[in-house]
Amino acid sequence: MPGVCNRFKGALTSLALLLTFLAAPLWAETSNQGFRVDEVIKSPEDVREYRALAYDNGVQVLLVSDPAAIEAEWTLSVLAGGNQDPAALPGLNRLLTLVLSGDSPIVATIYPEHAEYHMRTAGTEWSSALSGFVRQVVGRAEFSVEAIEQAQHVLANKMRTGLGATLTDRRDDVYSALFNAEHPMARRQGGSASIAPLPAVAPALKKNYQRFYTPERIRLALVANMPLAQQQALVSKALESLGASAADHAQATEYPPLFKPEDLPLQVQIQADTSKPQLQLLFPVPNPLALYADKPLAEVSRLLADGGPGSLLALLQSLGWADAIDTGMGMQSRYDGLYEVRVDLTELGVRARDQVVALVFYMIEQIRVRGLRSWRHQELARAAALDFRYRDATAIRDSAQLAHALHYYRPRDVLFGPYRFNDFNERLVRRYLDFLRSDNVLISLTSAAQVTGEQLSPELLTPYSVAAASEMQPEIKVTVRRQLDFPEPNNFLPTRLSSKEPPMLPSSQKADINELVELFSRPRFRAWFSRGQVTSPVASVLLRLEIPAAGGPATHAAATELMTELIRQELSEKAFAAHLAGVDFSVDSHALGVDIIVHGYNTQLGLMLTRIGQLVDDVELDERRFKRAKRILSERLSRGPSTVEGVLGEQVAALHYRPGRTRSERLAALSGITLEQLKDFNHSHYRVAALNVLFYGNLYRQEAQRLAALSEHYLLHDKAKAPPASLYGRLKADAGANFSSDKLDGSALYLQGQGATAADYAEVMLAAQLMRDSAARARESAFAEAAEPAFDVPVVPLAEPIAGTEAAPESEPLAAGAEAELDQGQITVFDWVLAGRPALVVYAPGAEVTPHALRAFVAAELAHSRANTNLEVAKTVVKQRLASDHNAGRREQSLALWRELLDSRVTNEAVTAALNKATAAESHMYRVALARQVPGALVLMQRGDGSNTSSEDQQARSEYWGHLRSTPLKGPVLP
Repeated sequence: MPGVCNRFKGALTSLALLLTFLAAPLWAETSNQGFRVDEVIKSPEDVREYRALAYDNGVQVLLVSDPAAIEAEWTLSVLAGGNQDPAALPGLNRLLTLVLSGDSPIVATIYPEHAEYHMRTAGTEWSSALSGFVRQVVGRAEFSVEAIEQAQHVLANKMRTGLGATLTDRRDDVYSALFNAEHPMARRQGGSASIAPLPAVAPALKKNYQRFYTPERIRLALVANMPLAQQQALVSKALESLGASAADHAQATEYPPLFKPEDLPLQVQIQADTSKPQLQLLFPVPNPLALYADKPLAEVSRLLADGGPGSLLALLQSLGWADAIDTGMGMQSRYDGLYEVRVDLTELGVRARDQVVALVFYMIEQIRVRGLRSWRHQELARAAALDFRYRDATAIRDSAQLAHALHYYRPRDVLFGPYRFNDFNERLVRRYLDFLRSDNVLISLTSAAQVTGEQLSPELLTPYSVAAASEMQPEIKVTVRRQLDFPEPNNFLPTRLSSKEPPMLPSSQKADINELVELFSRPRFRAWFSRGQVTSPVASVLLRLEIPAAGGPATHAAATELMTELIRQELSEKAFAAHLAGVDFSVDSHALGVDIIVHGYNTQLGLMLTRIGQLVDDVELDERRFKRAKRILSERLSRGPSTVEGVLGEQVAALHYRPGRTRSERLAALSGITLEQLKDFNHSHYRVAALNVLFYGNLYRQEAQRLAALSEHYLLHDKAKAPPASLYGRLKADAGANFSSDKLDGSALYLQGQGATAADYAEVMLAAQLMRDSAARARESAFAEAAEPAFDVPVVPLAEPIAGTEAAPESEPLAAGAEAELDQGQITVFDWVLAGRPALVVYAPGAEVTPHALRAFVAAELAHSRANTNLEVAKTVVKQRLASDHNAGRREQSLALWRELLDSRVTNEAVTAALNKATAAESHMYRVALARQVPGALVLMQRGDGSNTSSEDQQARSEYWGHLRSTPLKGPVLP
């Protein structure tokens, strides 16, 4: 073990020196204006422009000119995070961010190694906001008592409530308690800075501020729809007040080891709220980010996380022990971190976790002995290069990610760094493999089960138990070992890619090259094609397989879903190589059948369609696959949606849309399905009765026609029954109904729009935004009133009224008794599209909210008039949202067109045009008309007795349809 410690320490020292080298930029050109300029490597497909600046005082800046940016955003990042807290005052730098950001709209976030200050603004307002913040930072050498006390109050509340704590946060809190106490990532034992007395906090804040908030530690990224030259001038002016560089006192060049040599191996069991038990093998390693161009763990991760035939995952799935494997860096500092192998276990896998650990170590040893090959490294490099060049335009990281990257990548590599691969360095890879040993591991099991010998983590109080682990592993049977193998060369990886240029097409097609073309229109088969102005060699295929059984009896619906799960799993295994080569695919079942969506390079689509067609026609139905698919589907149906919007969407759709069976009905039916019954169902009922296909992207029309014919050949079944007609229920004006649900913690009102035109979409979205604005003002007012007594200084509302605007009039009084039951500040408002129709959903938490109070509130909110200024602000927000959707990547654009074709969606462009035409009077009249419909609206509320039987639900739904006007929809439409 001492030898291991020395190797680890030596590696850290060398990496620290390398980090110092990387921090020194290699500038391409110079300027005599106080900064140097470097050219940023970008994809030839990227229409944005970039410029990296290094100022003489040490500040580094990345400017991004984005013609599609709706708002400007900037992030200022300082290389000082939680790891730089004094041992006696944990949380000090987090407190410092709150003091510096104050009451401004700037969002401050603390990380282990850096702090970020982020802001979005309209137009050129970012310049004044940035200048003001820089002046504020520079001017805070002395901190007021009021500012410190207010920041301590906010921090204490966040820590006390565990605000935003995720499963990862809870586990990291446990791991930090196990680290070497001398390492900065170990939880400090001193009192938190949130509750420490002012005489101790104030000088410590000042000391950390003076030590770390120096120009050479500052990185700034700006993204705006503005020429680079103009950005550069404004940024330079904004940064003027930073002044010259200051000395960085006693900066550490490395950290002590994460674990003391005698502490490992170790095993820990963590109790946390997780839907699936997770096993983690965590190895302390030098941070590979320092060697980002060599990527020493890339090939190891690729082989450990492989999901194809012969992989570790395929073996664990066949044994019924695991469902997924993931690898990568977990907790990390700038110098070191934990390399993680995470396995999502089944309940059987929890009992066999020692064997799972043994198989992971056996696979690591096989990689060490026979797995490292230069051609695999070259495959990863080739896939990364293609991904960098042809990834979606929206894949560009936001300003926060870019500012963070400036700390660790050379400026020229700030975009390309994650994709850059040097030549294969086997010696370096083996050096990192040497850390993945059974005597250098923390083995962690996280589940909902209670732990024995319970301890609590320092900050989030997560229960855990810890014990020494053995370096010896159970023996693995020869028959099991023989099932493991390494992947063959990836046939899905494109060798040559080129864009299909419009001039190469027949002249008759050139004029409307980007228009939607209907390739086939038959009673049971329709196919469309659109290039969509995609110039990169990528394309999408979207298929809807209409299967009548999906909308039939509950047993048929559950069997359809089970068959779809089997197809999804087999495709994930047999086409895993395609995923590594840049193909994304999804398989989802619904009330009409199955949607299959494929995104990838245009040369891959034919092979993927062939694989999909073969699977749908001849999916493997054996006992092992059947049991696994049934278990996973049962878990999914049992969990249900995890958000209020998801719960409401599922329940409202079941009440207003047919065909379809509720989640509880499908779950009950699933439990009784046997393998033999499923085989019979597959032979007799799992038939594609109609097929709809959209080809979107960089293809020739002739190619799309050929691929469409291929999909028809493989997927459309000659003897299938016609799919059922879709029905959508519209409430009568006087047919209001109240339904109870044990899934809700409050009440929700669902209100349909007047119609399904672009104007209806626009007015419903505008009404929803106006109600959100009212709720936001109510929350700000309540916050200010609640916070006022806690401080000696006035609390500024979170959002100030816009200068020159008129305050909105108060809502009309609610009905008697309603006002006391409903808090406007707690209201959440959604605008939905259900089966092609716009709708408004208003949710109020709390069991005390009655349907009467909710209806009265919504009617009053809709009916009263709004100031023109408030209306224009709401219009702007809605249009920005629509424009943001419109500027989404190729995948999202193809999905939007798909929904427009099959699900009667109105385009964003049409809705925006309707918003521009709408007058204040027209909008008010529309909202008044909606208010008149509120008495007939549907209300879902919390079930008082907690009961929720399937028979009660089915009877209630059947009776409810008697209150609806049933209107057949044009074509197969989903909710």
